[in-house]
Amino acid sequence: MKRITFSALLAASLLTGCSLSEDEPCTLLDAKSEVSLLWRAADFGAADAATLRLCVGKVCEQRRSGGLDRPFSSLSVPLPDADGPGPVPVRLTVTTTAGGKETVTDSAEATLAEQNPNGRNCGPTVWTATFRAEPTGLTDPKGLSLQ
Repeated sequence: MKRITFSALLAASLLTGCSLSEDEPCTLLDAKSEVSLLWRAADFGAADAATLRLCVGKVCEQRRSGGLDRPFSSLSVPLPDADGPGPVPVRLTVTTTAGGKETVTDSAEATLAEQNPNGRNCGPTVWTATFRAEPTGLTDPKGLSLQ
């Protein structure tokens, strides 16, 4: 009976990412270093009226603005080599979907924030930054209602 109880306890602790020898249990959340961009499609006109392109250094990701029924949309540029707070250069370009006309161009230096989703003593440690895209350019996402 004791052997079964110990085996069940060991299995449960391994499944939850806990170690019997650690002071602080670790969860098993995954995360990646990245710079993210949030926006409201309505800020850029009709549904899918614009294409938003975010570049961090030489790596770029782009996406159409999305449907008006969504409270917000997002995209992220991965930073596989991030190992500190940066700064990293960020560039936003917004073009009309119909004609390809650039309506917004903006750039900024992003200072990355350290994130430890599983606790400070548990990996991974990732570095992130988030911006909001508006018709005037890149802004701080604070105050953006996610509803």
